[in-house]
Amino acid sequence: MTQFKNRRMDQGKAGPAVAVVILILVLALGACWYFFINKREQAAVVTPTSASERVIATGYRTMTSAAFSPDGNLVAAIGNEKDIYLFDPKSGKLVQQISEACCTADSLAFSPDGKQLALGLNDPNGAVALVLALRDGKYQDRIREIHLQGGRLYSVVFAGGGQQLLTEIDANAVTWDIATGAEVRRIEGGIEGGISALSRAGDTIAYGGVNHNDVTVSDAATSAPRQTLTGHTKGVLALAISPDGNTTASGSYDSTVLLWDTQTAAVKQVLQLGDLNCAYTVAFSNGGKMLATGGDAIRIWDPATGVQKQLFNSKETSSVAFSPDDQMLAATSANGTLTVRRLL
Repeated sequence: MTQFKNRRMDQGKAGPAVAVVILILVLALGACWYFFINKREQAAVVTPTSASERVIATGYRTMTSAAFSPDGNLVAAIGNEKDIYLFDPKSGKLVQQISEACCTADSLAFSPDGKQLALGLNDPNGAVALVLALRDGKYQDRIREIHLQGGRLYSVVFAGGGQQLLTEIDANAVTWDIATGAEVRRIEGGIEGGISALSRAGDTIAYGGVNHNDVTVSDAATSAPRQTLTGHTKGVLALAISPDGNTTASGSYDSTVLLWDTQTAAVKQVLQLGDLNCAYTVAFSNGGKMLATGGDAIRIWDPATGVQKQLFNSKETSSVAFSPDDQMLAATSANGTLTVRRLL
């Protein structure tokens, strides 16, 4: 009888203990379920990048500009202000380091045939446009060094099928013959701190400035103004013209990117970046179906609808560039990183 009573007492003590264990298990399962659901919801909002992102270079003082070669086998980037680095974008391997810059390098561009690389350099004594020869994806020698009169050199772009070089000096667009180094054409913009973009056909140039809210679209050959794009409430930071020439994108300090009809000056889309966020760089994909903006983050947009398609966490983005097949996006940042991301 005593033995039976002790067993009942043990069972009575075990009952509450079992209940506590079951309660703990239920709470743990609930917490796991909540965590799982919450993570899935977050993944639906922010594009996961771990599987599609390759950090090619890091640890530099700064990375200011990047460009893909026409065949997509190289991505060039300016690092530590003066050196140019050629990387294999798929493996991330460093192919070559070029130390030919006399001074601070701010911009670069490949020629259409991939056999030349142009650099925009700035020095207290004046700006320099440097054209280098490439062979089998590596630097061989200098082709042309053009010393420019004026202010700061903001960009270099190949024009005339690769025979000419368009330079942007404080919104004065000057075209040079690469073979002779002679000036071919000059468009006087006169906007301090100028930003410009050249259409792929080479017939249209859009320019603005960080101290100006409007964008001017001009004929590249005659410099005659065609349209004034009015809509931003603060200065213009970045410009790009779509491959077909029909759309101009402008990023501004007012936290928007406006997409304009280049011919009519009508606003097609207003891309909202959020308070205190700016697009310091914009680029159309080669097919024209995507627009990349970079600043506080990298965003991929559908320019036809204005819908944001992808979002990558990337602070202080200084440049973005699509690969020729539009499958990859290279981006540099002021904190010294070059990243290549595979796009959906």
